Amino acid sequence: MKRIFFTVANNSSTVSLFSHLNKNNYEIYAGDLNPDSIGKFYCKKFIILPRQDSEEYIPALLEIVKKEKIDIIIPSGELECYKIAQEKSKFTELNCIPVVTNLKTLETSLDKADSYNYLTEHANIPFMKYHLIENINDLEEGLIKLKNYELSIKPSQGSGSRGFAFLTDEKVDAEHFFNSKNTFPTLSVSDLKNMLTNSSYIPKLILMEKLEGTHYDSNMICSKGKVLFQSVRTREEAINGTITKATVVRNEEIFEINRKIAETLNVEGYICTQYIGDKLIEINPRWSTSINYDDFNEYLMVLDYIQGKELKVTMADYDRYIDTKFIRYFNTFEYKN
Repeated sequence: MKRIFFTVANNSSTVSLFSHLNKNNYEIYAGDLNPDSIGKFYCKKFIILPRQDSEEYIPALLEIVKKEKIDIIIPSGELECYKIAQEKSKFTELNCIPVVTNLKTLETSLDKADSYNYLTEHANIPFMKYHLIENINDLEEGLIKLKNYELSIKPSQGSGSRGFAFLTDEKVDAEHFFNSKNTFPTLSVSDLKNMLTNSSYIPKLILMEKLEGTHYDSNMICSKGKVLFQSVRTREEAINGTITKATVVRNEEIFEINRKIAETLNVEGYICTQYIGDKLIEINPRWSTSINYDDFNEYLMVLDYIQGKELKVTMADYDRYIDTKFIRYFNTFEYKN
């Protein structure tokens, strides 16, 4: 039985994922900074980890791998994947396989602006109109450049839709702000200008046209820039950037864009892409939400791939899974220490 170590044990997928892999002959070990992580009740052993940005983090993971004889380690966030990918040889020397993509894909994807610029230059991929902002002057330039578009803004680095907002030329009134049930906030341009003017530090931001159309997520399993398997699902409902309702669909435009991305970045392993309509909005180079139905199971497929096994499901089987639906719900767990 292979031993898997998850470095995060407290997100919305933890319970279903751990339970699922336990049923498929994997022994789950898990760690987290949070001592009350829900995953500790669904794994063989739970270990409290240091902060991911600390110097002790990678040595702590290597010690766990060595002591617990871990076969596979699965990191969560993009920056953590990057840190582990940089030290990949130290894990493989301990006969442990990190589930991370190649460094080129990680380095390009960590900063969304960098990925937009790189793919615009090196691949024929449709993008929204956008402008990079690092100060108030950049914002003024961007507002002129994109004056014919409805606009939105988001940080160039980050995940989970943090910091995303729609922009409006109108003042946002209290009734609209406090009574609307929108997924994302609306910010007035004047309030944004005041914020940037009065801030001592401004993260790199992307001012971009507000896209209309269906939201999609797509997963890819790749080998040396070639897509072995990919799927597309609608992003019908989400909470804090996490999908809660989705449906598997066939979308040839997204399949083709994914193939261009994989080839351009020489993608290795498992990554996720996000689209609005046919426009790429970001690449998430990490383990991500998967719809698992019958033998259409991307988690198990990824684990098979990294262990050198053939994929049990190929694109020739894909049509059997179209219209498969995904619903994520929240549960409650009570316990005493």
